[in-house]
Amino acid sequence: MIKDFSTAYWGLLPTTSKPYPAHPKVNAFVGASGHGKTTIMDGLRLLLGDAKFENNRDALHYMHKKSKWAVVRASFYNEPVNGIRPFESAGCQDDEVTCCCLITVSSNGRPEKEYYVFNGIFTEIIDLGTNPKAYSQSLKSHKQYKQILEECLGVTPAFRNLMSMNPTTVKNLVHLDANDLFLKVFELKGIKKIHDNYRSAKDELGKQEVNLQLAQDTLTEGLNNFTRLQSKSEKYKENQLNRKKLQSVKQKMLKVEFWENHSAIEICEEKSTNFKNEINTEQNKKINLNVQRTSIQSEILKAETKKEGYKAALADFQEEIDALGGKVGEITANRKRITEDVLKLKEIKPLNKEEFVQDHIDAQKILEEAQNDWRKEKEKLGNIEKRKKDLDQDKPYPNYVYDFTTKLNENKIEYILLADAISLKPEYEKWQLAVEAFLGNERFRIIVNKNQELEAKKLQEMYGYTARMSLTKPEVENRNRRKIPHPTIRSVINVAFPDKVGGYMTRLDDIYLVETVEEGHHLQKQGLTSITFKGLQQDNDGSIFRKPNRLCCGRLALEKEKMLIETEIKEQREIAQEKETLVRDYENEVNRLQTIINEQNELEKLPLKEKELDDINNNYQIHLSEKQNKEIERNRINSQLEEITGFLTDKKVAEAVCEQQEKQCQREIERLAKELGTLTQELESKKQDLEEIKQKLIALGISEDDTEFIPQDINTPDFKNERGEIYSSKELKRESERITDNINNFIKENPDIDETVVELVKTQEALVNQLQNRFNQIKEERDNWEQECNNSLAALQMHIKDTMKEFIEDFQMMADLIGANATGRLEPRGEDPDLWELYLSIGFDGKKPVLINSPDLSSGQRARTSLLVLLAAVSSKRRGEKLSIMFLDEPNAEVDDYSGNDIGQVFQLTDIQYFITHQIGESLKSIQWINHSFVCSQCPPDSDFAKPLIVQKMRCD
Repeated sequence: MIKDFSTAYWGLLPTTSKPYPAHPKVNAFVGASGHGKTTIMDGLRLLLGDAKFENNRDALHYMHKKSKWAVVRASFYNEPVNGIRPFESAGCQDDEVTCCCLITVSSNGRPEKEYYVFNGIFTEIIDLGTNPKAYSQSLKSHKQYKQILEECLGVTPAFRNLMSMNPTTVKNLVHLDANDLFLKVFELKGIKKIHDNYRSAKDELGKQEVNLQLAQDTLTEGLNNFTRLQSKSEKYKENQLNRKKLQSVKQKMLKVEFWENHSAIEICEEKSTNFKNEINTEQNKKINLNVQRTSIQSEILKAETKKEGYKAALADFQEEIDALGGKVGEITANRKRITEDVLKLKEIKPLNKEEFVQDHIDAQKILEEAQNDWRKEKEKLGNIEKRKKDLDQDKPYPNYVYDFTTKLNENKIEYILLADAISLKPEYEKWQLAVEAFLGNERFRIIVNKNQELEAKKLQEMYGYTARMSLTKPEVENRNRRKIPHPTIRSVINVAFPDKVGGYMTRLDDIYLVETVEEGHHLQKQGLTSITFKGLQQDNDGSIFRKPNRLCCGRLALEKEKMLIETEIKEQREIAQEKETLVRDYENEVNRLQTIINEQNELEKLPLKEKELDDINNNYQIHLSEKQNKEIERNRINSQLEEITGFLTDKKVAEAVCEQQEKQCQREIERLAKELGTLTQELESKKQDLEEIKQKLIALGISEDDTEFIPQDINTPDFKNERGEIYSSKELKRESERITDNINNFIKENPDIDETVVELVKTQEALVNQLQNRFNQIKEERDNWEQECNNSLAALQMHIKDTMKEFIEDFQMMADLIGANATGRLEPRGEDPDLWELYLSIGFDGKKPVLINSPDLSSGQRARTSLLVLLAAVSSKRRGEKLSIMFLDEPNAEVDDYSGNDIGQVFQLTDIQYFITHQIGESLKSIQWINHSFVCSQCPPDSDFAKPLIVQKMRCD
């Protein structure tokens, strides 16, 4: 702790011959605002390593305006405590150690600070400011100086932050949330090294995680490269094997071709000998057949002469018999027909024929009229069914509309069909018929763009499109429309493309939809146009009933039209069926009358038919007897003809067989001769091939003598497949081509693969092993740091629990000193201590403790509580650590004198040296807890410095 202090050119405080003595307990800088209390305190803070001042001031702000440097000095007790001096680690063995901070102005106008540590008493601060080089051996770097303060005085970064806390910050300690309160208390009371060990281990673990991932990625990349190179190496080796295999297969193929050609030559020579023998045999056979055929031809010639005589006689008899047979047959047919006619005529009842003739004429006229009616109804049904088919295909418009729009599409003319652009709103469905009845042919108006109008008109004239064609016309709002309690046609329809077709809908805003004729009549008197839902239009020109031949505007219209068509088809089909039934009845009646008339006409012929029948019967008997005699003679001659014909047939068959066999012999001789010629050519070709193959084998290193042993080689396992069959040359050629393709494909697909890839595989394999070893080392190091992190976390958690337990006990003890009741608890939130929470409660005047940020505490009680929290946090009595120094700016500013004395008693009971500021006033007389007061005064207007501090000892210890 500080023994005494002094300054030179620091603020307006004059330099004194003797330092100001400091009390080990409470030292108060007393004075009004602006008298330099904070200036002195900020100088001591600066000396203890703090660089944060109030109101954004820096060290130059406190330097006297007539000086280029300033010095703040303080001496510290260095007497042994438990046999160890506080500054012993800094090499100081005297009972007192002096520290100085020299502030100068740099060339760029910024403050520069130098720190000096003297072993023993040092007071020559003026000399230090004017001649700092003389004391360079006591000069410390900023880092060294802070390390000395931390190790010797316990001035940690947390305490430096505490030193710079303003009253507002202290007061707001009670307003921190549970987590921030825990962090603030642990920052002040905890051992930083334990926390830093955990943070360092955690940070190092994070680095190792990153290193491990990088090593993993590098290893994976190395393995991928190794796999890729290994694949290339295998392909290269496979290609080399294919090259060797190709040479072997080519040699085998040549040997097999040699063997096959040699075998084929032997076979050809054997076949040639056989062909020559067969040709001689066939020639002998042909000569014998020719002699036999000549003998048979002589016998046939004699038999044919005899046969011709029989045929001539038979032909004469047959001609006479056929003539008689035709006559008898004709007579028989007429006889049967006339007999049947006579019997039928005798069954007919005689009637008045003239009456039936007139009835037939009348019935025929009625039938023709009924057939015309039926035909019309069928045509009407066909038209309706065709309309139904169009609707099923979503083609509601007349065919001429589709024909014309197809031409527009073919000529790439953009258009809008008005019927496509309008549809009835669902809630007005009942007006569908009235709306479309009024629109009529207007529904098929076609809207085109101006730049295509002329071309479209030409097409309209060419194809005779009868609906209008117009340019686009935007809709114009009708502002003069009268208020009529009936919807207009325009109001009940939706219009697509209003900017193009809306103008043609404007007039529909003056056409009203009424339910009754009376309503329309009433509107007509007012000069308005209307139409009923059944289709009666009333206007200034009278009335007219409109009915559309189809509904086609919108989906609702299409569905409704389908329903109407279904009903119409059903009704029309019944009408057509009725007409067909009537036609069939009239046809039956006409046929019945015609049958009666025909019967009466035939009945008049009965006497003539009976006489004709008697004449035919007599003539039939004469012709039948003559025909029978002729047939007997014909049959005798026919038997002789059949006998000679059989003989001729046998001989001609024998002749044909001989001739056929003779021709077959000739064909066989020709075939054998042709095959012999082909075989001779083939034999010569194979001998040439054999010689070429032999030369190729010799080129491959096989001697001519070795070729003699090729048949023995062929029978070895190398030339046989799994079934023990010898490979053919074609099979080996295909294998050779396949291997060649593989080699060529390898060269084409892998131009970068050569013999070097084998060496690269070995190099990459070694690299992968190195990367694997490195990965294992990093993983092991990462696992060690993970264990270190877990151990550090456990140590930190244990330290926090012990520290918070001690803090809560200190907080309760200090609360007892001022008559308050306090409690506290630590709430761990997960493993990470940075998320833990500290809850403190306090009760004043015998009340039940409430949380320190509770609105139940008054502002004075909260101010006292904040100080209690702060003092409990910096108290080190229970830990036996080095005493600390604490700076508080007006700690009792917001409390009454009674509460202020309570706080002062706490100051006295804690092992901390306090430097505080205090506003001057009458209340100072009642303060019993300040040990030394340093009264500050304002600098007189005519002076460069204020008066020295007045030191008063306020308390007798």
